[in-house]
Amino acid sequence: MEAIFEFMPILYPSRVTFELAITLRQKRKIALGDALVAATALEHRQTLATANIVDFQWITGLSLVNPTSGADKMK
Repeated sequence: MEAIFEFMPILYPSRVTFELAITLRQKRKIALGDALVAATALEHRQTLATANIVDFQWITGLSLVNPTSGADKMK
């Protein structure tokens, strides 16, 4: 599993990340951690890999993939 992470870039939160996370939390009740990871994916135009697709599918423009099922949901 650690070998996978060697090829992934580290994406640090920026002011834009925090502003997007705040906007998400204003729209719907969402945990801070979930808002931050969603905002980071949106800012960097990356797909969010999560087994919890349901909690994120309402976010416009967020691409999602469920790595545990092999099925993905793209928006």
